[in-house]
Amino acid sequence: MGNTIGKNIQYYRELAKFKKTELARLIPCDVSLITRYEKGERQPTLKILLKVSEIFGLSLDKLVNEDQVAFQLATRGLGKETKEEAQEIVFLKQIAEDYLKLLKNISIDTKYRGLRYTNYDVGQLKNIRQNLELPDLINHENFKTALRTKWNIQIIEIPLKIRKISGITFNFKNHFIVFINKGHTEERRLFSLTHEVCHIVYHLEQNSYLISRLSSRHEIEKEANKFAEEFLIPSEELSENFRMEKLHNLKQEYISELARKFNVSSECMFRDLNRKGLVQYHWKSYRPITDYDKNYALKWDWKDLPYLYVFGVFYNWKLGKITLARSARYLYSDIRIVSNLFKEFDNQIEKVS
Repeated sequence: MGNTIGKNIQYYRELAKFKKTELARLIPCDVSLITRYEKGERQPTLKILLKVSEIFGLSLDKLVNEDQVAFQLATRGLGKETKEEAQEIVFLKQIAEDYLKLLKNISIDTKYRGLRYTNYDVGQLKNIRQNLELPDLINHENFKTALRTKWNIQIIEIPLKIRKISGITFNFKNHFIVFINKGHTEERRLFSLTHEVCHIVYHLEQNSYLISRLSSRHEIEKEANKFAEEFLIPSEELSENFRMEKLHNLKQEYISELARKFNVSSECMFRDLNRKGLVQYHWKSYRPITDYDKNYALKWDWKDLPYLYVFGVFYNWKLGKITLARSARYLYSDIRIVSNLFKEFDNQIEKVS
């Protein structure tokens, strides 16, 4: 085993932004022990390992069995994430890795099949739409389906603990897992997903991840926002639907009406009209206010996970690759619930055959 455990403790400690002194205080133990564990000079007890995995929100096997590959933020200019964000990253990265591993075990290919460009150009949007075979007006469900079936992007929607995060995308050697904050409105989630697609097509390198916050002044975040607006509100479609007299007569009401037609927020529609010179930010009577729920419930279970992920867990268990207890951990559910779920799957298979 060498120093796998020590290296993994150090890897996850640094990824989660913990100092040695902080980890030692939470275990609790002497800080010198953390140094010795990480150097491989001493092996931690099972009790210590269980405590460390609990602190980092990991399964025990992540600390014991797997050497970790360095995983870098795609663009350093984004600045350092907070400790809370870093801990969320550790948790989501585990789900993403499990997802890919489960599907690989049953020979399901998850490699990205989509387009890649070097520099953003609005003229490329038509190619992307055609490649994904999208309708003129995109909604959340048809976009998710197209990304999964055409480009092999795996999408997971769960409520994120850090409420200001709209999306996080992981690139594991050209295998993409996108997390979208389910606590946000459907319009916001569609915009966030489109924003993440921009990162995939233009920004993310291998073994990298990128956090998208509700507000960011970084250039690639601005570019991703612009991409999302132009992708969801094509100029030709807006021209066909837009009526200047209705804008001036109805103002906020008309902007909200247009937003509903294009499945975006009123705020997004106002920004797009502003970019086209049709409204100005100082026109307060025109500017709609979009309020987002800041106190959404964080509770979720296996039903929030993608069908392919749940299917992957079931078939890994069916083939004897994982135990029922491990299946329950993968599905973030009670073992009794998972046992009943798998019985239902078995019954359905029997009916079909």
